[in-house]
Amino acid sequence: MQLAFWLVVLLIGASVITLIATPLHVTVAARFGEPNQFRLEARTFWGKSPRFVAVRSRAGKTEADLASGSKHAKDSHKTDGGHRERKRKRRKTRAKRLLLALPEFLLSELRQIHLEKLRLSAVLGTGDPAETGQVFGTIQALQYALPSRRAEIAIQPDFTSAVLIGSAELTLRVRPISLLPPALLLVRKIWLDRS
Repeated sequence: MQLAFWLVVLLIGASVITLIATPLHVTVAARFGEPNQFRLEARTFWGKSPRFVAVRSRAGKTEADLASGSKHAKDSHKTDGGHRERKRKRRKTRAKRLLLALPEFLLSELRQIHLEKLRLSAVLGTGDPAETGQVFGTIQALQYALPSRRAEIAIQPDFTSAVLIGSAELTLRVRPISLLPPALLLVRKIWLDRS
């Protein structure tokens, strides 16, 4: 009986380690215009596993239908003034450390995320020809800054009317275990450093 228990624990542990050590492919797809649609899905095992659809919106659904949020009650402990003051100073110090460490953390996390595919197809118009030209020029500059074999951007400007119709798909690859060291470093810098 005890051997079966440890075998199950070993299998579960090996499965968890395998899942966090293999690359995770995350795809975000959107269709804008009439009707608007949004899809977020994930695949593991080098993109060979079946798709796990995390979020999917359908026509007629609102943002409130998609998000399920709960409101948390505030803690109403009454403490003496000195203790409250020390807690406030610690929070300020942690917030300052967070603000100082955040850029480095975000850059180190972004280094772990790799672009697999970007597809953007749209008809874009702001209603003002000059503004449409500026937006279109900015998007064209972005198009040539991205890796060409992984990014397909096709934008058509509409200088006569305000319109946004098209679709977008973004696939990123990340190894979940590679996100842990920067996160642990951030936690250490914020909560454990006493300098």
